[in-house]
Amino acid sequence: VSASLKQVLLRDPETEFGGVDDMTKLAYLNEPGVLHNLARRYALNDIY
Repeated sequence: VSASLKQVLLRDPETEFGGVDDMTKLAYLNEPGVLHNLARRYALNDIY
C-alpha cells in the first residue's frame, strides 16, 4: 500500500488502549481519530 504524505493522518497514541474520556485531549483531532476513540470506548463499554 502506498499513499502520499498529504493523505496520511496522524493517530493519537492515547486512543490505542482505552481511548480518552474527553475528545479535546486528543493530540490530533481529525475524523478518523474521533471515530476510533468512540469505537474503543464503546468496545470497553465506557461510552460516557
